[in-house]
Amino acid sequence: MFEDLTIASALSQVSSSLRHAHGTGGITGIVLWERNNDGPINYLAPNHHTLSIYQGGGTGTWSYETRSWGFSDAICVLPQGYDSRWNHSGYVKTLHLYFTTQELEALNWFPTRDFAPMIYGRSPFLSQFSSLLNRHISWTDASDRLSMDHAVLAMLAQISSVEKSSAQKLPNSTMRKLEERMNALEDGIPTLAELAELAGLSSRHLTRLFKLNTKMTILARQREIQIETAQRLLLGELSIAEIAQCCGFSSQSHLTNLFKARTGLPPMKWRKQFR
Repeated sequence: MFEDLTIASALSQVSSSLRHAHGTGGITGIVLWERNNDGPINYLAPNHHTLSIYQGGGTGTWSYETRSWGFSDAICVLPQGYDSRWNHSGYVKTLHLYFTTQELEALNWFPTRDFAPMIYGRSPFLSQFSSLLNRHISWTDASDRLSMDHAVLAMLAQISSVEKSSAQKLPNSTMRKLEERMNALEDGIPTLAELAELAGLSSRHLTRLFKLNTKMTILARQREIQIETAQRLLLGELSIAEIAQCCGFSSQSHLTNLFKARTGLPPMKWRKQFR
């Protein structure tokens, strides 16, 4: 029934057990998977959207995209065409909803919406529905099919409610390392690749998580550190040229332009006013 679905096919190839499957609610279908072995699994260019809800286990499932571990009740939204790579260890039971944009359009839902990928989010509503579906609705009893249809449609309607989990935020220890390096101006301005290596993340993922944590881009925070350092040094006796060099600016004019844009004053006027 689901042989042509990319993610279902990938799970079958790594000896995952399909416990239940049902075509329902105007979408491709809903499947309950169990896996209790070790090894990698990749979902490459999937030909459908997937809503995944961990119903049990999952703490041994590692996402290479977010560099984080799964947990019970974790929510993943994997859009069509989105590549994701995982490494699995131990037991996990996962509820999957498979659907396409065309099916949602037929239901008059999200006709122009592009689904954003989400790995290890949280949604109490979705977790509760998943639990009710698992405990109180029979997969095989025809009389429960209507209840299952309604449950599936309710879960789809709640995709936008998924919240990013703390697993997608940078740990405080990592933020301290990044701040320490960015403040070490005597060692030069760090490259994005250097900071990503320090954090143990890809450059793309670090960029996204840093902004999620600080509401600033890495470049904006680096410039903020440079200007704050320049302000401290302006209280001393160094020349503007020397301060520019100490703060990692390419030239005195580079410092002057950025300093004025941030403080409203060029460095010399700021020094006269505040020293």
